[in-house]
Amino acid sequence: MAIAAPEVDVIEFERGKPPAKPIDPITARVIAGALDSIALEVGHKLTRMSYSSIIRESEDFGVALLDAKGRQICECSLSTPLQLGPIPGYMQGIFRLFKERGDSFEEGDVIIHNSPYHGASHGPDVGFCVPIFYKGEVVGFSFTTAHHLDVGSMSPGSCGIVDAVDAYAEGIQLKAIKCYERGKKNEAVWRMLRDNIRASDMVVGDMEAQVAACQIGAQRYAELLDQYGRDTVEAATEELMNYSERMMRQQIEALPDGTYSAEGHIDGFADDPDPSKRDQVIKVTVTVDGGTMTVDLTGTAPQVADRAINMPFVGTVDIAIYVTLRSILLDQAT
Repeated sequence: MAIAAPEVDVIEFERGKPPAKPIDPITARVIAGALDSIALEVGHKLTRMSYSSIIRESEDFGVALLDAKGRQICECSLSTPLQLGPIPGYMQGIFRLFKERGDSFEEGDVIIHNSPYHGASHGPDVGFCVPIFYKGEVVGFSFTTAHHLDVGSMSPGSCGIVDAVDAYAEGIQLKAIKCYERGKKNEAVWRMLRDNIRASDMVVGDMEAQVAACQIGAQRYAELLDQYGRDTVEAATEELMNYSERMMRQQIEALPDGTYSAEGHIDGFADDPDPSKRDQVIKVTVTVDGGTMTVDLTGTAPQVADRAINMPFVGTVDIAIYVTLRSILLDQAT
């Protein structure tokens, strides 16, 4: 059964919406623990199945489950924050591309995605998404991201992209492509990957590990719905979203109201003869008003045409703002 991408905005979600079904805090906490266990299992399976040390040892990957609207409902504690933070952006990018193309989610699909202009962080961080079907409906998504050794960039390895001047030089661009369709492997996509990526045995092996890990997450989430019922699980996840918002707002409220400014500079330009390029300023102004915080980057240097330091809007919000604020204010809180 084909399911169209939902009508959701790339950044904004509903906030403070009470669960459709009342749920007690104990049941919500039990289901939250089950979701955390699913994400942790998927993370462990991914590290054990991967070929490269960057995933197995450096743990440069992200694992999360998302609801049908693309909101992140749980994550793996083994994951790197800079891989976890962008996952909702990846998902919104997939939604947007599917809507533009008139594409739809079908049971057995696996989507590969790494477009920085559609929510991804950068080319080497490749995401895989499995839509979770339950009784004929999409109820969520199982998602993994990982940093890959090579994605066909202008120079071998993923570190060579520091000299890239556009997204094409960063490597192959994968914009919400179905690498499995209705459960059948799209061999043409996988041949294209092998033909355009260096060290393809290792890289494609890591990608296949991501696919398998996503499928495990989808299976476990469906089992959770069988155990507790869809209405109960969705009520719990809605309450968890509200709980997360309450916690963040409490931390913001603990800060004195006011406007705070700071600025720094990007390094890596010491060899440039142009003084303006050696001194790229990043300026931020943060306004705290009760439980609301506004982040303003006005005054930051404009994008640079010949250096790989530019970040599209969604990636900036996900990584530079959401992940940073959460790390500072909540850290390990659950």
